[in-house]
Amino acid sequence: MNQKSAIYLVVGPLAYRLTSNHSIACDTMYAQFLQTEPLASDKEVRLFVECELKVADGEIPIDGHLVYQDPVNSIFVNDQGLETRVLAFEGKPYAVCRESSKASLELILAKVWLSDSHIFVNQPILEALMMERYMMMCKGLILHSSFIVDDGYAILFTAPSGTGKSTQAALWEKYAGAEIINGDRSVVWSDNLHFMASGLPFCGSSGINKVRTVSLGSIVFIEQAPNNSAEPMSTSVAARKLFGEMSINKWNQGFVNQSLDLIERLVSSVPMVRLKCNMEEGAVTTLRTYLTQIKKNDG
Repeated sequence: MNQKSAIYLVVGPLAYRLTSNHSIACDTMYAQFLQTEPLASDKEVRLFVECELKVADGEIPIDGHLVYQDPVNSIFVNDQGLETRVLAFEGKPYAVCRESSKASLELILAKVWLSDSHIFVNQPILEALMMERYMMMCKGLILHSSFIVDDGYAILFTAPSGTGKSTQAALWEKYAGAEIINGDRSVVWSDNLHFMASGLPFCGSSGINKVRTVSLGSIVFIEQAPNNSAEPMSTSVAARKLFGEMSINKWNQGFVNQSLDLIERLVSSVPMVRLKCNMEEGAVTTLRTYLTQIKKNDG
């Protein structure tokens, strides 16, 4: 019997062991999140998921009834509450990911994804791993946001696409020496005492996706404006906006309820800021002054 290949994926509090009878290679874009050596003891990791990568050999049976469908995902749930996802790329199904238990997956790929007996781990495969489902088991949610670290704390800029999240992150890098961890998404999760932010492999068009976990300092909701101003955002408005910018399995009522509970804790624990801003250095100065004042008041 051939020895299985194995590779480990770690994202904040969540880890996967990906195994296959085929050799596993990875896109260099995501290599820093993947390792070939077994994981050392890591207090940060809360959930370890086993995932076997297979290549389809004939028709794949689907267990369960259809509960959700969009151009990319068709979601089926069986009587035990386990999910099967059929995933499409450019309109064509490329993978079936199914839970065999609450922490065990099979990812069955179309033969086109097998090249020279290698399975190549790239964004479509990573997107298939039900990451938001398992993050919730770690008390975490995936937020559409640009993620920077300033003075040891995470600042997350969030807003609908095209509002200027990546631009604000770049301004902080240029004028304040902040480090950009991810230009498009982050994981927000609770370690029972504080909220943390972790980097993700996925980064949109920014091309920036670093492995980093730091304490969450603030979440900043940006709005384009000719002049810069920063003010507190009410918890009710912040919660509603966060719900709209997070990856939430709306077909799963239990997931929705847990998300709402986590968001309620988040908005009452971490500063929520409305930043009306232009694309100039003054936007950085305005927000930094406001956040410094918050720290002084809290101290």
